[in-house]
Amino acid sequence: MTPMIGLPTGAEWAYLIGGIMLLLVWCAITVWWLMMLVQALRTPDSVWTAAGQSKILYVLLMIFLGWLGALLYVFIARPGLRPGLRA
Repeated sequence: MTPMIGLPTGAEWAYLIGGIMLLLVWCAITVWWLMMLVQALRTPDSVWTAAGQSKILYVLLMIFLGWLGALLYVFIARPGLRPGLRA
């Protein structure tokens, strides 16, 4: 008996849609991670020093820990850096 080729069944649609959604979420997180990395790299060293933060530490955390390092940057270092960037 030969398998039928056609549209996916109900369960196959669920896997297909779930896979596409996971891919979209992964792409969004990757773009966000890259934006945070670029933002950290473009922030002048004087702003990092004035905020009492280490630029190299957070850049390395973002490179080696990925999105987790970016979260650490956003919640720990970035709030102190923001006032320095507005000036």
